[in-house]
Amino acid sequence: MPSNGRKSFNGKATVLKGDGLYFLKSYNTIVCSVDEDGKVTKYFQPTTKTTFCHLNSFLEQFTDIDNAQYKNLEIDPNRPELLVAF
Repeated sequence: MPSNGRKSFNGKATVLKGDGLYFLKSYNTIVCSVDEDGKVTKYFQPTTKTTFCHLNSFLEQFTDIDNAQYKNLEIDPNRPELLVAF
């Protein structure tokens, strides 16, 4: 759900759950994941305003970090590409 007053993201952003992880999928890109302990794994640094909105809402709902802290995370090269098809 959006955290900026919008009603929805119209299917452009989804949260997928699997193996104790929550994944943010913005359009067709897996952006990041969060485990049950709140550890964030970064797979992609957003470059569009819309994906930043998706990321901000996800971080607010599932973590204690903000966008600035996310930006400082290292990108994990092992992005789960298989999830893109879902």
